[in-house]
Amino acid sequence: MLALVGGALRQAPGFIMHVSHPVAAGWRIVEVWNSQEDATRFSAAHIAPNLPDGIRPKLSFQPLHSLLKP
Repeated sequence: MLALVGGALRQAPGFIMHVSHPVAAGWRIVEVWNSQEDATRFSAAHIAPNLPDGIRPKLSFQPLHSLLKP
């Protein structure tokens, strides 16, 4: 999926960072956005249309306390 939408993700308003790693049930994706609205808008426009029928990710949102960048 990242190969498909990575370019759009890098240019998406409000996008800060993306990390992913395998878990027992598949993959865990963690993204940091300026707002929940920015993340939801991107997911609806770019992620949902590219998922197989019947597959919908479980989205959750938590406020970020801090982010340390180099």
